[in-house]
Amino acid sequence: MKDSGDKFNILKAGAVLAATTFLLGCIFITARYMCLLQHVSTSDGFFFSGDKLWLKCLSALSGLMGTNVIVFCHKFWPYIFLALMIVIYFFLGIVLFSEEGRSKAYVYTMTCIFMGIFLLIIHGGYNGNHTSEALVYIECWQGYMVSAILLTPLMIMALYRKKWLLLIPVALIYIPVSGFDNFKTLLQGRTYISFGGGSWLFVTAAFGLIMMIFLKKKPARVLLAAALLTTGLLVARPYGIIAAYSITMLIGEARDKASGEWKRYAAGAAAFMVLTAAVAAAGFFSNGRVSWNVRFTPIENDLRLPQDIIDIAEYLGKNDPDETVYGSDVTDSAFTTYSRYKQRTVKSQALWAETSMDIKGMPLSYGEINQMNPGSYVIIRNVSSGDRQTAEDNGLVYVDSFGEYMLYRR
Repeated sequence: MKDSGDKFNILKAGAVLAATTFLLGCIFITARYMCLLQHVSTSDGFFFSGDKLWLKCLSALSGLMGTNVIVFCHKFWPYIFLALMIVIYFFLGIVLFSEEGRSKAYVYTMTCIFMGIFLLIIHGGYNGNHTSEALVYIECWQGYMVSAILLTPLMIMALYRKKWLLLIPVALIYIPVSGFDNFKTLLQGRTYISFGGGSWLFVTAAFGLIMMIFLKKKPARVLLAAALLTTGLLVARPYGIIAAYSITMLIGEARDKASGEWKRYAAGAAAFMVLTAAVAAAGFFSNGRVSWNVRFTPIENDLRLPQDIIDIAEYLGKNDPDETVYGSDVTDSAFTTYSRYKQRTVKSQALWAETSMDIKGMPLSYGEINQMNPGSYVIIRNVSSGDRQTAEDNGLVYVDSFGEYMLYRR
């Protein structure tokens, strides 16, 4: 069912207002985690200590701004990334939902819902390291994230509108952002792109794509082509875009199938509430909420790294720079990133994985402690007095406390 035109009434106004409010709320949540809190990306140490072409581009850009590349990526880039993402996905929604006979209010409303659901997927779609939607909050400065989240929708718009020449600038941007680095890594026998098979997001996207094809929706073939092209380019597949569009399309279908204007808007509102709740529940019950997997804390410095870890790095640099400090993947990445910033190496090694949840008990066994070199250090977060005694009984000598971290020595 098509809209009768651009005639505006209270129902359209209510739908526009509700969709706008939903989108603004989702943008606020995304901005809070991306820009107003700090965290440690477990791949940052590897990224900032590497020689990727994209890192060199970021270094040049940060040099023009007169700042360090790590400060630029952690402090300024999230704002740039978020602004670009909002603009690009707004235009993507306009392109996907502009159909003959549809009013501007309909296109705008569906675009807001599409963008909001996509941001909701980002919040609840943590399916492991190196999946694109899951890591928008965590490492938006890394090349494969820029390609997957910002360049893929540009490619989809060019394909959908058959603007073939627009693919050329997208390709030219892709090469330095992630193309060169991706294929270089592949030639070395490694890849860091996860395609998220088996996750709720993958299932939703696959089912949604099949449904779109069955309903003969015009974007279906383009989204399928985009999924195949991104696979060939070693860019994470656009599951989030496909899932968000499919869910939004279902809301539109529920609206269009009802008879009578009031019933149409009521059906659309009901479908919206049910489907958005389903997306939120999928993230909740799959433990996919990003803040359950990555620890976000208030900003403490321009590096946006835990100040306690920086203080430990400074302590070790002054007192024992040649000894290794053992810890979690979080502390190891933070130490390596800080070493890159200070141009002074802190020898660190990750022995266990750390999540946003507080560590309860000792993360190390006696056998692991016994294998450490005498004189090396161990850093553990949130250790109780009982755990401290256990650590000392197993050969770890308490050195000092740095906020919520305790430093031990073998």
